[in-house]
Amino acid sequence: MKRAILFLLFLFVILALVPLFLPKTMTVEQSKIIAAPIEDVFLQFADLRNMTEWDAWAQSDPEIRITFSEPSYGTGAWYTWDSDKSNLGEGKMTITESKEFEYVFYNLQFEGFDDNAVEVLLQKIDDDNTKVTWSFFGGEMGYPYQVLNIFMKGSIERDFEKGLNNLEARLQGMQERTPSETTLAVGETRILDAKGFTLYATEVNSSTADEELTPKMQQAETATKIYLIDQGIDPQQLVETVVYWLLYDENADKAVYAVGYKLDSEVPITSTVKKYEVPAQTTVSTMHGGPVSGLNMSYERISRYMHAREIQSLNNSWDVYKAGIDSAASPTNRVQIFFPIDTVN
Repeated sequence: MKRAILFLLFLFVILALVPLFLPKTMTVEQSKIIAAPIEDVFLQFADLRNMTEWDAWAQSDPEIRITFSEPSYGTGAWYTWDSDKSNLGEGKMTITESKEFEYVFYNLQFEGFDDNAVEVLLQKIDDDNTKVTWSFFGGEMGYPYQVLNIFMKGSIERDFEKGLNNLEARLQGMQERTPSETTLAVGETRILDAKGFTLYATEVNSSTADEELTPKMQQAETATKIYLIDQGIDPQQLVETVVYWLLYDENADKAVYAVGYKLDSEVPITSTVKKYEVPAQTTVSTMHGGPVSGLNMSYERISRYMHAREIQSLNNSWDVYKAGIDSAASPTNRVQIFFPIDTVN
């Protein structure tokens, strides 16, 4: 009996001493070369809505509840999660700094552990391959909790490895789509052969200021829809709203655009509802996700894509609001942007 007590005391002392020799902080690093252009890889880390589509942490619970800041990209953007799974719990990730095509830094907080840093470094190998180095730096843990680092490190390593594999599969899936397909993932940018279409729309003249643009778009959308329904068009055909840009000049503070719907059937035109024939053409297209207030980033994404590939754009781009302009303020809003292009080098 005495020996048993001594053994238990000895074991207790050993267990009490072990944490004293363990590091109080933890570092995890995973690297992988992804077969995708650095522009495409960066956008998957720089926009939190994209990141949660493949990140193993976010994907491990189908019932997880996620809330995003608006916009969900750029310094200060964040998302929070809340899960019934004990290993996920609740927490928050915030972008603290990013540099285009080079890195994204985050702060990670989760239930009792607030001072954690996550870094993603990108290195361009060539036009079609990018090295991703993904690191986690855990905050200092006091005695005796540093023992938890042993278990957490393995879990984070597995999550990073699985996440990078998911990311590669996602980007490869984007690349394998045929150029004629026009359904893109949020943040995806591709050269697409867009089909021609007939647009019945109300033409609008306005300022380029957002506070005037969106209300006038909504008014034109409503006017066009009412007219087309009066002409016998099934409302079920009037789901996706097209904004066809005829002129946009910020220096002159002048925008001219037509707001309406693609139709196969003939409809009489009026002084307000006109008919536009948009020819089949090669375009650069991207899918915007989230409120329309963040559309500028999607336009910039197309601009960077074309600049990197020395592609020249033509006039008269168009946007397709997948659920209508009335949904423009919704976090689930989707807008596909098409820029006709001249040549692809």
